[in-house]
Amino acid sequence: LWLGTVIVGSAHLAGSDLAASLHRADFGIGIERPHRGRGWGARLTEAAITWACAQPAIDWIDLGVFRGNDRAHALYTSVGFVEVGRVTDRFRVDGLSIDDIQMTLRVAAR
Repeated sequence: LWLGTVIVGSAHLAGSDLAASLHRADFGIGIERPHRGRGWGARLTEAAITWACAQPAIDWIDLGVFRGNDRAHALYTSVGFVEVGRVTDRFRVDGLSIDDIQMTLRVAAR
């Protein structure tokens, strides 16, 4: 995501290398701190969902969100993602254990 000549965010939507899971895509976004809270994450998320809905091979979008990242969790929930599980102690940042909340969105039904 460019704002003028500066990259302020990005999104990725990636399929699997495994034939058995080609119907699922992994999703993630990142917005630079000074630009958070301005709707960029929602716009990137909606663009990714719109694109995925147009791809006949993609039925599901999956993502993980850090426990405690309430704004991101609320964004994903607002566009239809549902929580399907948690991975305890998935990450360790500065010595802190962080759980990963797994979420999914069925795009084949849209």
